[in-house]
Amino acid sequence: MLIDNAITGVHCTLRNIEVRDVEFVIALRHDSSRNQYLNSIHADVLVQSEYIKNQRESPSSVYLVIEDLFYNCVGTLKITDLDTTRPSWGSWAIVAGTNPRIAPESAKLTYKIITQLSSAEEVVFSVSIGNDSVRRFHERCGAKVIDVTDVEYKMSITREAILSLL
Repeated sequence: MLIDNAITGVHCTLRNIEVRDVEFVIALRHDSSRNQYLNSIHADVLVQSEYIKNQRESPSSVYLVIEDLFYNCVGTLKITDLDTTRPSWGSWAIVAGTNPRIAPESAKLTYKIITQLSSAEEVVFSVSIGNDSVRRFHERCGAKVIDVTDVEYKMSITREAILSLL
């Protein structure tokens, strides 16, 4: 799925991923300082290019690039399960050294997109055990831990909490 237009905030923009972003995605997802809480991806450009093409055609998910105000790619994220009553988002990765205001703003812009694409009353996502700063960030936004496994916190945020952020 593609969003109709890029969503721009004060510090960053979220736009649809393009195949031309493949090398950035591979570099970011293979950066050992940024990927410890993410699933690994294949480093082959052709494999990742095909994955990006498939994601762009998916009817229930959106794969986005986060850009700074100078149009530099600084991160990625995915919104999934938009065809269900509980959409989700994740694979949120941002380049080390990026303006620290971009991470929280990109999350808020993500929630804005979800409210535009879905009428769901809650959004769910997972945060890896040990990724405490991200878990605390989501809790400050109004998310609640709804389950804990050996590897992750399962979290939920209501539409009401999201709208109060926007």
